[in-house]
Amino acid sequence: MHLLFVCTGNTCRSPMAAAMARAKIAELGLPWTVSSAGLGAAEGLPMSAMSAQALTRRHIPLPKHKSTMIRQDIIESADVILCMTNSHTRELQRQYPKFAEKIYALGTFLSHADDRAKHSRARSNGARDIADPFGGMDDAYEQAARDIEAALENLFKELTKHHHADNASDEGDDNQSSPGEGGTSS
Repeated sequence: MHLLFVCTGNTCRSPMAAAMARAKIAELGLPWTVSSAGLGAAEGLPMSAMSAQALTRRHIPLPKHKSTMIRQDIIESADVILCMTNSHTRELQRQYPKFAEKIYALGTFLSHADDRAKHSRARSNGARDIADPFGGMDDAYEQAARDIEAALENLFKELTKHHHADNASDEGDDNQSSPGEGGTSS
């Protein structure tokens, strides 16, 4: 499985989410891959210093990141696309309608119990936006990192549940395959 994280400039939220996801994948021993891109990214910029600091405080290895503008080949290569805001989600679904079913707002995986009164967040269809910390103080990056962590925790619970269910059905006696997988033929 390949996860793609998308934000605006691909220097703050999406590279943080990708690094956190890589760490979680390594912890769980999954054979998954991760990348990130931006809807308005200037090519080749490093991760923001405050995003890197938020990762360092969490003991997450810093990636050798260079910002990347979203392209069709990147969209095509991803199995699940996770956007930082509802507007990113809508824009990608508009630009790439053929792939709309695999594009989600990462905030979909934040439970409402994670709300904190002092931090208002936009809601649309039950999904909260991961607020853009760009240009903000360290606490804005910390809040984005906390929201990403919480969403990833729920996302991985959901994805690994399906991953384990798919593996169990692949090992069943009925030799049926799930959509997109090759079955046995006689």
